[in-house]
Amino acid sequence: MSARQIVSPAMADELDARVKQAGGDIAAVRHEVEDKLHAMEAQEEPADQVQVALLLAEIEYLDAKAEEAQQS
Repeated sequence: MSARQIVSPAMADELDARVKQAGGDIAAVRHEVEDKLHAMEAQEEPADQVQVALLLAEIEYLDAKAEEAQQS
């Protein structure tokens, strides 16, 4: 499965733009997403499961992009 199949086309475009803005540093963008996820999990109120799922999908997408970059 390619990275683009993991998330919606709009989300993929947004993440690609963030990676480009970060100078191609996929790990930095992944770290930002992880920070959002950890902050959400640390809240006293239960986390919005849809938002958690979206953040996890973003991480999976970024991991797939990093793997594709290593293979090319």
